[in-house]
Amino acid sequence: MDFLNKVIRLESVDSTNRFLVDLVRQGAEEGTVCVSEYQSEGRGRNSRHWESPHSGGLLCSVLFRPPLDLSRIYILPILTLLSILDSMRQEVQIKAALKWPNDVVYEGRKLGGMLSEIIETSGDQGAKRVALVVGFGINCAWPEEFSISGIDKSQGTAGNAILPITLAEITGKKIDKDSLLNQILSNIQDRYGSFQESVAGRENCGLPEWEAAVAPIMAEYRLHCETIGKEVLVQFHDRVLSGYGEDVTLEGRLVVSSGGESVIVDVGDIIHLRPI
Repeated sequence: MDFLNKVIRLESVDSTNRFLVDLVRQGAEEGTVCVSEYQSEGRGRNSRHWESPHSGGLLCSVLFRPPLDLSRIYILPILTLLSILDSMRQEVQIKAALKWPNDVVYEGRKLGGMLSEIIETSGDQGAKRVALVVGFGINCAWPEEFSISGIDKSQGTAGNAILPITLAEITGKKIDKDSLLNQILSNIQDRYGSFQESVAGRENCGLPEWEAAVAPIMAEYRLHCETIGKEVLVQFHDRVLSGYGEDVTLEGRLVVSSGGESVIVDVGDIIHLRPI
């Protein structure tokens, strides 16, 4: 498993995730990485369009082929998010945070995001295997004239979106995207390698062993998750839940304290409410 020597570099693509998913179906090896200077149809959660100017962001997708049950795949995007936070500290000396479930934020503004896609493939003797493509985008440096559709910079929000920010804005320095990419991939390789060597990386790992192994990973996620302790609105397709971010479970679900009850949230758009 090597995430540093299977990097496919593109000038432009519709979506790095779509490109890598196609390669999965052609038998691409674990550790294959696709990075592009521009995406014409980049996507975020709930099929939202991901916007970034040419060469303005680090746009990347990574392929995992883990020996895990579908219900345990969630841990790999979390390992990737933690690897990105590690790299922010190491490469550009900033302390970014997380907004549940998969946004990278800095002082309440969106610095990056992630979209994961599961692909079922056939293994030996026709057995079903699961592959996971984890795509992420990090805002590196944007020209002043670039604007995102629907974002009013004077207000700081647009619906359930949050105002973006770039690494260049934060640091005031030129961002070496190649160095940042190499650091992220190196950290993913280290974290994923350690995970594979643990009992949790085994295909027949029992539930008690699994929970013991992922507990420190989820504890680290909670440490960086700004949604915990914040007043939040959770927007579902048919209703809105208000409350406070209380916790994130071992399975990566958000716990919202609302009306004296703890509500488990699997999916939903989260808005962090700001104190008035």
